[in-house]
Order: sequence, then structure tokens, then C-alpha cells
Amino acid sequence: MLLIGSSFRLAEAAFDGGRGGSGARAAAELPPVLPPPPSPAPGPSGAAAQVLERPAVVISDPSRLRITRLGIDAPVTHLGLATDGSIEVPKAWGDVGWFDRGPAPGGIGPAVLVGHYDSTTGPAVFYRLGLLVPGDRVEVAGPTGISQTFVVDRSEQVTKATFPTQRVYGPVTRPELRLITCGGAFDYKTHHYLSNLIVYAHADTTFVPTPAAAAPTGATVPSGGPAGPVPPAVLPGPAAAVTAAPSAVPSTSPPAVPPAVPPAAPPAAPPAAPPAAPPVGSGAASRPAAAVGGGVVSPAPAARARAGTA
Repeated sequence: MLLIGSSFRLAEAAFDGGRGGSGARAAAELPPVLPPPPSPAPGPSGAAAQVLERPAVVISDPSRLRITRLGIDAPVTHLGLATDGSIEVPKAWGDVGWFDRGPAPGGIGPAVLVGHYDSTTGPAVFYRLGLLVPGDRVEVAGPTGISQTFVVDRSEQVTKATFPTQRVYGPVTRPELRLITCGGAFDYKTHHYLSNLIVYAHADTTFVPTPAAAAPTGATVPSGGPAGPVPPAVLPGPAAAVTAAPSAVPSTSPPAVPPAVPPAAPPAAPPAAPPAAPPVGSGAASRPAAAVGGGVVSPAPAARARAGTA
């Protein structure tokens, strides 16, 4: 059952799963809780890892909540306001409800997710929420699989009469998450828990870049100066040239025939002596040589390849 202070009533009375009966047996059958995450190991002296920041991923339509250490992988439903102005309640004991009138997980501000602590038959989705410690990781995913991880900062248990409305719903300057369920003593007269458990977390926006691959041993890294002589490429393995051994199997190919040597051209005849000039005063008129074809002979046009043929 889940009842949140500050007039936000989230559930009706339910069975106290930790007080005997079938609820106790159901709680004993829950999967074991993994140990808390170890503290980050210090890097080698003088070689601290470079940690960078990236924007948070806004999950505008959250569909799954995963807390691996507690074995939680639950569907997320949207919660609005009921007709009386109170916040709506997750309809299933195993569902987590996101108050969609507030920020989306990954957006600036506190995204609020609520879940039942127990049910009429035993533990509900947030039965072991109080086991979270600082450094635990909570993942909120959308229907496409994209997700944003949050890191737990702290948790507190408060009475419903002193519910810290401003601390839970008030504005903040980074993406944060609130996980809320019931806690504290159970009032058998009113069938409600007297307190709420609130877990505070912030979006993990850090990442460590992957170091660049080291150069292979013996490789020379260019320094920007003039390049030296480039050695000839060596083909690997069997592609390298080798001297072929003579084959014992006779070849079926015909022997190679040396190309024919053309006969030597006959010696050119000596040029004829120019005709003797006519004697001066012989009366014979000099005649100009006739033009060949009436002008310069044009060379034959070159053969043209037909378009589209290979």
C-alpha cells in the first residue's frame, strides 16, 4: 500500500507483507539482493582518468524502471490527477507510476516515480526500496530502448504529517529523480503506514572516453617533417615472387616460335641530278609546276567509334 503525505494519497490500505502470513513467505522468496557497488578504485599515480560531461537523455515517455541490485525490472505507467485533485495510483502492485504533470526523467527538475510497498498478498514493486544506498544506479528506459541512468544520493524516511513537499517537488537546477513508497509503522486502525520512504538520485551525465589505440611496436609515428624514401611494398605470403622449379610433367603447349625477321630493305637509289637549267637567252619560257589537285591534299578523316559500343 502506498500513501504519500502532503495530501497526495496514492493507494488504499493493503496487507502488511512483513508481518507474517503469506506475505512473509512471499518476501522470503524474493531474489537475493546484490552487494552495494564498490567505491571507484583510484587510478595509477600521475595518470588520473579523464572524466567528461554529456547532456542527460530526456525520457519523455518512460516505460521501464530497472534497479539491477534489487532485481527490479518493472513497467512504468503514467499518473495524473484524480477527480478529487489527488495524484492517481498505479493500478497494478508490480507497476511503477510516473507523475506526468512534472518533469520527465532526464529533464531539468525532479521526476517523481511512485510504487507500492506491499499488496494484499505480499511484497510489491518497491518492497526493498529502503535497501538502496548512495552510489546505487537506477535506470529509466523508454519504449525504443533508449535510457538514462541515475545515481542514488541519499534516502530519508519522513512521517506523512511532515512530508517535505518542497524538497521532493521543488525546482532544482539539474535532472533528478525521486522514488517514493510507504514506510515506517503500520496503523492497524486506519490500515495505512505512517511514513514515506523517499530516495533522491541525480542523472549520471559523466563518461570516460576510450583511450586511443596504441601504435604497434616498431612503428614510426610521422612527425610532420619531410617523408623519407618509401621502401618497396612486399607482398605477403605466397603472393611474393619465387623462382619456379622445373616441372617434371611435359607441357602440352606447342613450343614457342620466334618471330619472323623481315628481310632487309634494298638500299635506296641515289637522288637524280636536277635537270640542267636552260641556257640564258635560249628563248625557252620557264613554266611553273602544275598544282596537285588544285591545292593542299587533306588527310583522310579518322575512323569514329559508334556511340554506345564497347
